[in-house]
Amino acid sequence: MELPADIESLKLTSTLPIGHIYAVSVDHPETEGTDKAGEIPNPTFMPYSVRKPESATLTTDLITPGLHFNIKERPDMRFEIVNGEIGVLTGNPEKADQLVIHGGHIKGDIDNLHSVTVAGDDWGSHGMLNNTGEVLIDEHGTLKSLKVYGPQEPYHTTEDDLTLQVKTASGQRMPIEVTEGGNLGLLEIHDQASLGDLSLHGGVVLIMPSETNTLELGRISNADGVYAPETGFDNVLVGSDPQLCPVGNNLVINTSESRPTRVFSKKIDNLQLTEGARLTGETPAVERLFVPTSDFVSEGWISAVDLVADAPVTEVNVSGHSQSIPISNVQDTPARLNIQTSPDRPLTIKSNQPAHQVQRVNINDGANIGNIDSVKHIWIHGAGWSNQGLVNNPETLTIAPGGAADLIAADGTLPSEQSAAERQSLHLDFSHDPQDDKNKTFVVTNLGERGSDEFPDQRGNLKLLDFSANTQRPSLYFVQYGGNTDQVKGRQDKQDTLALVNGRLKDASGFATIDILGSDWSSIQATNPENINIHEAASAAKILVSDVAPEGKGELATHFTDDHERVYVNSRGTLGEVNLLPGQGRPSFTIEQTSGAIGSITGARGKDDHFIATNTTVTGQLSDIDTVTFNGTNSYEDNLLQSNGLIGVNGHLHFSADRMAIVPGSSDSSHTESSESSPVFHIRQGAAVTIPSELMIHGNYQQDGRLMLTEQDPDSARLQPLADGTTQQAPVVSANNINIGTAADFIFDSTIIQDPAIGKHYLLMEAGDANINRPVNVAADNELYVHYDAIIDPDNAKRMLLTSTNQAEYRASRVPGRYRSMMLAATKPSDKEEATHPKANSNSAQLTRYVVKNINVG
Repeated sequence: MELPADIESLKLTSTLPIGHIYAVSVDHPETEGTDKAGEIPNPTFMPYSVRKPESATLTTDLITPGLHFNIKERPDMRFEIVNGEIGVLTGNPEKADQLVIHGGHIKGDIDNLHSVTVAGDDWGSHGMLNNTGEVLIDEHGTLKSLKVYGPQEPYHTTEDDLTLQVKTASGQRMPIEVTEGGNLGLLEIHDQASLGDLSLHGGVVLIMPSETNTLELGRISNADGVYAPETGFDNVLVGSDPQLCPVGNNLVINTSESRPTRVFSKKIDNLQLTEGARLTGETPAVERLFVPTSDFVSEGWISAVDLVADAPVTEVNVSGHSQSIPISNVQDTPARLNIQTSPDRPLTIKSNQPAHQVQRVNINDGANIGNIDSVKHIWIHGAGWSNQGLVNNPETLTIAPGGAADLIAADGTLPSEQSAAERQSLHLDFSHDPQDDKNKTFVVTNLGERGSDEFPDQRGNLKLLDFSANTQRPSLYFVQYGGNTDQVKGRQDKQDTLALVNGRLKDASGFATIDILGSDWSSIQATNPENINIHEAASAAKILVSDVAPEGKGELATHFTDDHERVYVNSRGTLGEVNLLPGQGRPSFTIEQTSGAIGSITGARGKDDHFIATNTTVTGQLSDIDTVTFNGTNSYEDNLLQSNGLIGVNGHLHFSADRMAIVPGSSDSSHTESSESSPVFHIRQGAAVTIPSELMIHGNYQQDGRLMLTEQDPDSARLQPLADGTTQQAPVVSANNINIGTAADFIFDSTIIQDPAIGKHYLLMEAGDANINRPVNVAADNELYVHYDAIIDPDNAKRMLLTSTNQAEYRASRVPGRYRSMMLAATKPSDKEEATHPKANSNSAQLTRYVVKNINVG
């Protein structure tokens, strides 16, 4: 049968089988038709002339043994198979022929087509596609399996539906494209297959073993996974737009944010995560992992030997098996890597950049590491790990709750094979630090968490931290923060610091500074410390001098074997007690308490120990402290202070005890040859001291500031008038020598004098050895008719008296003359009795109080 010439669109449909369909030239229809008719019965001819259309469409759902369109003198054909069955389909390699499979079955081969498009989900192709330009899956197409072979593949068929078998020629580079909505389940790439870019929307790419070790393959985009369990690769590049590699055994994978890709192969010599890489699942047998960008996400575990980080990496988790949960355990964390290791494949980390690139490395259970470089922070989270190399120039090291380390040493020495196998040890090397900053500090922290009824304690465990070797390194700052630590060794010439927060630390040596940062730390002995700091909100129960390590909690024993002049204790927290006895064999101490509170301090006579209080409360007794200084506002609660030197007050000091005594320190048989010394209590100008009643000084009293008597209860007041030359009361201040400055003043509340009267004298101060140089200025609160001044006792210059005079006359003497008569009249008592013994609530007293308060002096 011959169809009309130059058909542009033809739909063939029949429920009965027909013969072969041929495209023929209109110039020789009889000859070609006779030839075909002789070969095959009932053929159908589609003739085309020189007036043929540029393209034509043949849609069929019939049953035919073949479609034969191998002549050139015809338009480009679009074959759409809707249903039915076709034996073979042949095109021409010089034509842009297309096959669109909606349904039906193709029993034999499909040859020489420009493209094959899968557009349905109920079809079958059981032969092979030869010389096919490209394979497409549209938004309605389903292709369970696409198998791509090389030119040497022998002919075979498949019984499976929804499957294509494609045979490619060397250098062909056939592309595959899946439109969004389409479905390609499995793409098998066999030996010597030649493929171009694979633009997918999911699905798995399976690369079969190859004898040539050469893979002709373009970019693989948006695959769910690429698997090559029996094939190794030289280079695998993963990213959002990775550059193509030269022809070879290389793999280029294009990923997107919405679709990370799994990569699984027998071996990868070099895995490179480029910008936009999104990797998931396990990636085994990687020799070198190269990271030139921070814009990547790696969700699964990579088994790598060498990590080269040339861009900042947030975190690297290292473990002995992929079942270890990454410590951060946050999906899609940018620039984070999980590396699986084994004893024969320890991980090394390095960089081609001068600055540290890896922010943090987590050592988990069973991790195996080699040389580690370009890493800022190291965290030990697990146990059973090993280190076969050196860790170069880290900034911090932390043992997390549940982590364990047998040895952390800054010796710059590689561990032996036996030591690396038997011990969880890290050997640190700082000798190649390009900066070698003398002010740099290396921080080591041992963490721990207290458990509850349901959960046990989680504590880091450290057997030995050894920084005692004399090597180039920064200062060590070791923080005991809840973990269990057996022993730490530092060097004082490196200005190493030991910080105590909580947890157990058995032994420490070689630390110049002790920082106390918590309250629940185990007692410890420190040898030759130079500085002891108690931070705000922290506390120490006791600081003592002893060659025996204390037990319990909160006690710091200092032991001295080297000579240095002074130890400085700086506290902003709570310090319960300081006992510096015995004084032999120890340096002098300077103890400074700023805010917080401090208990008793016991020094040793002649050791030149100092105590400086600033805005604090002293709850205990100061004993044998040679120099005491009070700055700011302070409170002293004990009734005794022992010192052999200067007690200086620069701010406001409040003595809480009813009777306060300042006495010399206790005698010391080791200093019998030195001259006797006495304390000097000095209230400096601008400073103030408040006392409830009496201040007794077995030494010298120097007042240039203010002394305030805080007693306000008349029934317990001790200011009683002197009668018949006898003393009926103790003085407010008594000392061996009293020296009063010109600005010194004394303030008290006059209501404590029960029976005030004009012309009375009260004992204010009394010196035991020498005369008092001048009286203090007096400013009494609540003065009525009586005004109080201080004078030197004319009969005994070692005494200072408080005298009472007429208030009105005193005030009147200080205002201009024309106002004196008015003021005297306004404040004149109502009767003689009131004038001699004024009553606090009388009408005259109230008027006097008003006038006194409202007259401007002068």
